[in-house]
Amino acid sequence: MTSRLRATGTRSLALLAALVVACGLAPLAPAAAAPAPAAPAHLPRLVTSRPTLAAAGNGHLAPQGCQTSGTTATCVLYARPGTVQLLGRSIPIWGWSSAASGNPTLPGPLLVVDQGSTVTVKVHNELPGALSLAVPGVPAASLGAGFGAASTTGVAPQGDGSFTFTASRPGTFVYEAGHTADSARQIAMGVAGVLVVRPSDGTSAYGDTASAYTDEAVVALTEIDPALNADPARFDMRDFSPRYRLINGKSFPETDVIPSDQGHRLLLRYADLGGLPHPMSILGADQVAVARDGHPLTYPQGEVVEPLVPGQTADTIVTVPSGADSELALIESGTHLDNDSMTTADPTQTATGGMLTFIDTNAPKPSADRIGPAVSNVTATPNPSDATQDMTVTADFSEAATGGSTVTRAEVVIDDVRTVGPGAGIAFTGSFGTTTVSGATATIPAAVLAAPGFAAGRHVVYVRALDGAGNWGAVGSVAVNVPKLGPQTTGAVITPDPANGSSVLKLTATGNDSSFGGHITGAEYFLDLATDATGNVTTVPAGGTGTAMSYVKDRTITSETASIPVTSALGEGTHHVWVHSLDSQNLWGPLRDVPFTVDLVGPVTIASAMSPSALNGAVSDPSNPGFATVTARVQDEQNGSSVTSTVVQAVAFFDDAAAPSATHKGLTLQATDGAFDTSVEDVYGLVPLSQVKSWSQGEHQVYVYGQDAAGNWGTTTVATFVVDTVRPVIATLTAAATSGATPATVTVTANLSGTQTSDITYGEVWYGTVDPGVGRANKVTVSYTGTQAAFTIPLAQLPLGVTTINVRLQDKAGNWSAAARTTYTVSATTSALTFDSTSFPGTGWSAAGAAKRSTTAPLMVGSGYLQATGGKAPATVTNTTLTPYANAQFLVRGSTLAVKAGQAVTVYRGGSSSQPTTFAVVASGSGAALALTPVLAGQTTATGTPIVIGNTVIATVRLMMDTTAGQLTFAVYNAAGSLLGVQQLSNGSAAAPISKVWLGLVDQSTGLKPSGYVSLDQLQRW
Repeated sequence: MTSRLRATGTRSLALLAALVVACGLAPLAPAAAAPAPAAPAHLPRLVTSRPTLAAAGNGHLAPQGCQTSGTTATCVLYARPGTVQLLGRSIPIWGWSSAASGNPTLPGPLLVVDQGSTVTVKVHNELPGALSLAVPGVPAASLGAGFGAASTTGVAPQGDGSFTFTASRPGTFVYEAGHTADSARQIAMGVAGVLVVRPSDGTSAYGDTASAYTDEAVVALTEIDPALNADPARFDMRDFSPRYRLINGKSFPETDVIPSDQGHRLLLRYADLGGLPHPMSILGADQVAVARDGHPLTYPQGEVVEPLVPGQTADTIVTVPSGADSELALIESGTHLDNDSMTTADPTQTATGGMLTFIDTNAPKPSADRIGPAVSNVTATPNPSDATQDMTVTADFSEAATGGSTVTRAEVVIDDVRTVGPGAGIAFTGSFGTTTVSGATATIPAAVLAAPGFAAGRHVVYVRALDGAGNWGAVGSVAVNVPKLGPQTTGAVITPDPANGSSVLKLTATGNDSSFGGHITGAEYFLDLATDATGNVTTVPAGGTGTAMSYVKDRTITSETASIPVTSALGEGTHHVWVHSLDSQNLWGPLRDVPFTVDLVGPVTIASAMSPSALNGAVSDPSNPGFATVTARVQDEQNGSSVTSTVVQAVAFFDDAAAPSATHKGLTLQATDGAFDTSVEDVYGLVPLSQVKSWSQGEHQVYVYGQDAAGNWGTTTVATFVVDTVRPVIATLTAAATSGATPATVTVTANLSGTQTSDITYGEVWYGTVDPGVGRANKVTVSYTGTQAAFTIPLAQLPLGVTTINVRLQDKAGNWSAAARTTYTVSATTSALTFDSTSFPGTGWSAAGAAKRSTTAPLMVGSGYLQATGGKAPATVTNTTLTPYANAQFLVRGSTLAVKAGQAVTVYRGGSSSQPTTFAVVASGSGAALALTPVLAGQTTATGTPIVIGNTVIATVRLMMDTTAGQLTFAVYNAAGSLLGVQQLSNGSAAAPISKVWLGLVDQSTGLKPSGYVSLDQLQRW
């Protein structure tokens, strides 16, 4: 960057003044004249009269801080706690000292040595923690004893250590607490200083012409956070927030000036010893960076700002300008210029401070007054103002400390001091023409305050004055409050909402006059004011004509309450309460709309029920073991009301239709989804079975009511249920063939004795003499006529001969009857095909393939059975001229038969002349997995699922054919007569009765060759 800010002294002062205003700062109150730098912190300090003997240039730094002998320098440093005085405040610090006793300095002592020196720093640690030493920027090759790994351990408290390095190259460096665990805290407390290594030429900073200089000055930058310094051991370093920013240990206005002279090349040796970045600028002169961190720049850089980061050093050259400037401002730009938020004599104004000092250019005294009058004691009355009367602004003006000219005039500007130029404001009246003017006044007309464009609320009144030299001074100000609108009403709430026709509403609100500086003196409400289409009140009623509300008096922010009775005459729907508040300036605030809803009709109950609907005190609702369950739907929709509200609760009563009340509460029901939060709720309630047992026999009613958010109880519906704890009694049980049933069935009829409270719904049936237990037999659906229950059994499920049929009945309440028993006999129409005779296979039958009569044990029935052996050709007995019958039964034992996986072989086939195959039974698997499967042929083929019989059990296979409907019933029993499985197949194809039969391994072939043999016997047909 080659373009630089170049300004005269006047411009330098103007720029600094602008910076102070931009940062929101103001000078401290003027004090008696005093020499810099101890003058108070205000802008006029920049042009105070110079001392008789102006400061001369600093020249070059001499070796200091160490004892030198030839090329050896020994520096002794004591690290200890101490204090520093800042603007009259004593602040504890940790720091370096070169003396064996006494207070440390902030920063530490300046150490200046020559290039090539062997420097030994002897450290005495009087701090509470371990301490080491670091010299950033010194090459690692130049570091000797004490540095390296040992420096991370450091010197113990009250211990001594020694650190040696070679000052191998010139430059500006930092020395600071080294790399121990507590080093960051120690540096922040002040354990840091500046080391300068001088080159041998004596004319430059780095032995080159670019760094040649006339004068030099060290600019050490540090910060102080009083919270850290007050308790360093327990302070959280993440909260580090400095309140003071220091140059060479002092904050403006106590900073020391940097002496130089016009035309001199001034070397500024910056060192950031703190924990924050600091951008440094000079107003009125250039600075050229020649080195950073002890490294000379190949190309020096001209710059407006020299940005430094923590631990960094930088060397810049400033060519001091010639002219009328007496001082050039050196400031930290773009950040804080204050001291812990200290204020001027006016507590609303922050005083200038921080990293601000001056370069003394040794220029002649200014020839004229260039600073305008100071402003103080600015007031405005009345404040707050209701904009109905004029506002008077009073202020004092003085030139005594700003040049000594007379104050010629002053003016007031509201809010915008920048746009309204000097001379365009409202003029003051007073004793102008003197150095000091006290009690001058200006009047702001009420018309200005009341104008529509003048916003209600807080404003700033600025005051400025002009001196006889033509200088406008810095502005003073006072905040004023013009609350034209009255207080705000917020947080207005009505409860309950919705309300019913007997509610008393509680209206609560908050009156807030904090924006306008008054306090609340009243509140009122209006009900259902007329509004336009957009909801705005068409005619705003006069304040004080509404219904008064209660409030807590004499508060700027206060609570307001009222009770509003509601009757059914108000009508259903949305209504509006309008609320506003009154303040101590007699201003009513804007109306606040508080809508609420009136709902006069409660929810309706639909679909109520009791589960189970018949109760015996033992059988539970399936979803809630141990309980009966009341269920219903309660909805606030479609209930004849124009308002829909949330359903908030539901209750149930038993045998009691009276509506709920405070003393008539009923069983509390729960929302099925867990929360009453919609206008339609499914509800339920649990009734312990122990309670059911206490109810009388017979019919009962349950009434469910719902309540909406407005408090309305709705209408109910009744659900009827039965309590029945008496089990059914079977007087007689009969079984008879069902007349005309195809396929054939057996009708089992139970005649009941006594009166049944609840209907018979189910029964269970089992065969033989072994009772499987209540509820464990085959379930059947019964027809019930009040005194009689009946059901049918497919005849195919009953074996030939006499079968004992056992029945239990269950009523709707879950009561089981005692078991009843009857018998039924199934007879065959034809004689059985047996293999007891040596005349094989029998009259009318023919044998084929490996089919023979066997008498080998174990026998099946009688003295022989059919043994069909696997092979390439069928092994069967066949009869194709039988009397046509639809049904058949035979015995089968798997024996050694083994059928390949994925194959099945037919063991029985029935057909007719018109349909060679009507149905068949096929075998698959082997051993214990041998299974039988039914097949029904026709227009389509239906195949059942395998029923496993194994290879040792003598199974009974029964086939019953409904030839008209094309349905086949297939049942398999074990040797004990227990049913192994029953299936029904259908293909919709009518068939002729069976007149052709094949028994054995019917369809063996080359591709279907089972191994072993199967045993068959006792083929019967009917």
